[in-house]
Order: sequence, then structure tokens, then C-alpha cells
Amino acid sequence: MTIAVGPGRVEVLDQGPGLAPGDEEVVFERFSRGSAGRREPSGTGLGLPIARELIRQWDGAVSLRNRDGRGLCALIEVPAR
Repeated sequence: MTIAVGPGRVEVLDQGPGLAPGDEEVVFERFSRGSAGRREPSGTGLGLPIARELIRQWDGAVSLRNRDGRGLCALIEVPAR
């Protein structure tokens, strides 16, 4: 995992299975896990919805996208205050 931090921005890169097409928003619904995550026994499907709600309270945004090859990029952006 790699974490890059900049002004108003945090980017987390992993080498996991990534997201199946169409799961980009589904994983932000409570108790929902992407198809790749359902292969693993752990997880409740609450982490990403909670993270998005907290970031929105700071007028920010969180997004996910597949990386080229393998893995996922999670991007958190908040406006400078």
C-alpha cells in the first residue's frame, strides 16, 4: 500500500483485487460490499459509507478507481480552509 498526501488531498493505492465494473458507487452503500470483497469472509460494508459521510461533512469528496494492472486508488479531497 502506498499513501500520498498533498494539500487537501490523500491518495491511497493498494494492490488488491480492485473493483468489478459497476461497483464504483455500490461500495459506498451501507452494508454493501463489492463483488471482489465478497470473496473475503470479513467486513461489514460500513467503512466506505462512513468515510464518505465524514468527508462530505468537511465539504470534500472520496472516490475509488481501479489502477492499471491490479489494485485500487482511493482519493480523498477536501477544500483548503
